Amino acid sequence: MSKQLTIAFLLKNNQETIPALIASIKGKGVLLGGDIGSTDSTSEICKKNGVILKSVLSSSLSESKNKLLQFVDTPWVMFIEPWERLLSDMPKLNEMDKRSYSVQVIENGVINKPIRLWHTSRKLFFFNPIHEIIEDVNAEFLDIILYSGHGKLVEDEYKIITDWRREKPMSSTPIYYESFNHLSSGRYDDFLNCANSYFFMEKKGIAYIMMKYYVASVFLYVKQDQKKAMENLVPCLVANPLMAEFWCLLGDILYKSKQYERAIEIYTNAKIIGTRRLKSDPWPMHIDKYCDHPDKMIESCKSILAETMYVARR
Repeated sequence: MSKQLTIAFLLKNNQETIPALIASIKGKGVLLGGDIGSTDSTSEICKKNGVILKSVLSSSLSESKNKLLQFVDTPWVMFIEPWERLLSDMPKLNEMDKRSYSVQVIENGVINKPIRLWHTSRKLFFFNPIHEIIEDVNAEFLDIILYSGHGKLVEDEYKIITDWRREKPMSSTPIYYESFNHLSSGRYDDFLNCANSYFFMEKKGIAYIMMKYYVASVFLYVKQDQKKAMENLVPCLVANPLMAEFWCLLGDILYKSKQYERAIEIYTNAKIIGTRRLKSDPWPMHIDKYCDHPDKMIESCKSILAETMYVARR
């Protein structure tokens, strides 16, 4: 066990996922669990596997994680969720700079790069009552891979977010998370209304552009409005032309417009551009947009064009 690193995580009724997490991180550091109200066998599983348990129930997930940080007495700390597991080896921490690091978290076919590992001399803390995050402009990328299954630590996420929005009406952050809560629940009109409120307050940044991308997707796939989809997609292509996701969506717009030859060109471009993205790129990555989706759509376009030519010859 490394005395350099504490691997910390909150716990609340995670008996189904915690064994896989522990198996992936056991022996890599001090294991520190913060219980926030488990009533199943989560605590027993942790105790049998040498996890140090602390009660850190607070009014928000950030406060609970910050409480747990008070029990860390190693030079390094890494936070992980109880439904995640480590897929890669840990680096040699004693050879690393004393700073914070973002890592790769794979969830539902999407790679995000949140800050999860940092030297305790950085004095970093979590904020947001839910979807808690660490921010540090000096963070660097580290090629650690975490795989995220399904799980949550709160039962009524929507209520927490709406209460958060009422408490901070001038902040765009709760609006951002409320928008995606609507999107994930299929409340598309609510999502679009909330996204418009977000756009009124924010005009730039990765979050702003990704919101534009998802708005464009809803207009195309749900509302069947290709014009509005294109209007929202254009700023995305301008902001980051190396995102295969954006080019694939443009290809889908052309596909639905029955412009199959142009769509093939765009899907091919998406695959080429996708190879130029770096692992350290802070933007999220939809894995299937870099090969599977464009390949499938190119074949579909070719099939339709071949059928059209066959019918024309007859």
